[in-house]
Amino acid sequence: MNGNGIPVTRRQFSLESARQAAYSGQFSNAVQSYLIVLPSLSPEQRQSCLAEFLETIRLWVLQDESHVLVLSQLVSNILQLFPSNEDVYFALLHFLSKSADKSVLSSALSLCDSALCHFPPSSTSRCVFRICRENLRYSAFDQWHIRMINDEVRNKYFEEAMKRMIRADDVVMDIGAGTGLLSVIAARYTSRVISVEENAVLCRICEEVTRKNGVEGKIEVACQNSKDIDVSKYPKATVIVAELLDCCVFGEDVVGTLLDAHNRLTEEKAQFIPQAAEVCVQLLESAEIYSFHSLECDGHFMSQCASTSEDSTDPYSCVDLADHRNYRFLSLSHSVTSIDFSSRDDLNRFKSNRVNGELSITADKSGTLHAFSVHFRARMCDELVMDSSEGTVWDRGIFPLQRPMQIEEGQTVRVQWKVRDNKLRLQMISSMTSPDSRFISSDVLDLNTNRPLLDSLLSEIPEDSSFYNMSNFILPLFRRYIIYFCSLEIAP
Repeated sequence: MNGNGIPVTRRQFSLESARQAAYSGQFSNAVQSYLIVLPSLSPEQRQSCLAEFLETIRLWVLQDESHVLVLSQLVSNILQLFPSNEDVYFALLHFLSKSADKSVLSSALSLCDSALCHFPPSSTSRCVFRICRENLRYSAFDQWHIRMINDEVRNKYFEEAMKRMIRADDVVMDIGAGTGLLSVIAARYTSRVISVEENAVLCRICEEVTRKNGVEGKIEVACQNSKDIDVSKYPKATVIVAELLDCCVFGEDVVGTLLDAHNRLTEEKAQFIPQAAEVCVQLLESAEIYSFHSLECDGHFMSQCASTSEDSTDPYSCVDLADHRNYRFLSLSHSVTSIDFSSRDDLNRFKSNRVNGELSITADKSGTLHAFSVHFRARMCDELVMDSSEGTVWDRGIFPLQRPMQIEEGQTVRVQWKVRDNKLRLQMISSMTSPDSRFISSDVLDLNTNRPLLDSLLSEIPEDSSFYNMSNFILPLFRRYIIYFCSLEIAP
């Protein structure tokens, strides 16, 4: 292997050998030859070879997706050969941005940072790379991370729980550490914190956050999924901090992750933050939210969230009620089920996919029932309980009915629920289920939901000879052919 990570064979390297390898489709050998020969050339000679070199890299990357990862490790070598060359920066960024690998994405971000240092503030290229960097940052991780770390209510609950539970000699493992905020808080109370985060970009941010907070000596960042941790490399944790709760508790594999922590990563009597969670449900009236899941178009179509099939991949949607008007709760909050994260037995019970039940919810108001709204209460420690419905970043889990239902005050609604494959599944036990409903993906429903916006935008397009407004032709076709798209995605 050479210093660039490409295998070296005993042969003579030259521009001719590089070109011959590229011509015969041996692009790995060609890239290797170029990287060995180009440093010996003058800047003028290198520049004359630049176009063929970049074309060889392009073909090499297209040949095998894994080559992008190797390219990400060669970026600094290539930039040394062509310092401050705009074409090289743009070409490398183009190649790297095609990969979904988070470590490659991290290299692309570093490339943008380097470009911003090399190009003058007034240059167009600097402006373009600034935009590219922001686009990459937004694609690097789910943007709810930003909302989450700015949630003061959530952060204070976790801080108070850690203050009460962590001792100076504890080993704390923060699973799903993200940007490292909770790890930094934990480092106030102990000198040994292991931050576990599988997203390479978030790991990079986590390391920077720990450094800027002056606790890098207390925190070790493990850039991997906690299930892949080599237990021989880290001490057993005495406290697990794991903020892995989605709006319906189970959606981020909290059960499997914490069960693995119990089995491999912790001391026998380790403590968990949060300790437990209770899932709660309310009756919800909201024609607006229901409309996002329902479509009348030569038949009744519903999103997968309303399907009674156990194979539905999207049994609920996540909704911030603050974004909607004219919604009402038609009942108080009722407990569905609870789980003890400190109990290996309880985690195994939920892992079995056999946890289910029924409950009755009594309406305390008359109205139109459109959906069930789910939130949770997490017991952080002792009597410290955080309710996700009280000013936190968590959305509500929405389980729409197949058809709206008129209910009266005092009427009882029976609900069946189960936890399967890391998803809460909940539906009404009633003859109101609609046998004529057909189920389609949320993407198709979004076409219908976004149509008013499309109408508004297209209404501003002038109809003249240079730009003809096709909306009068397109929109009727949309209504005519959406039934075709729907028919392709009907679930049994």
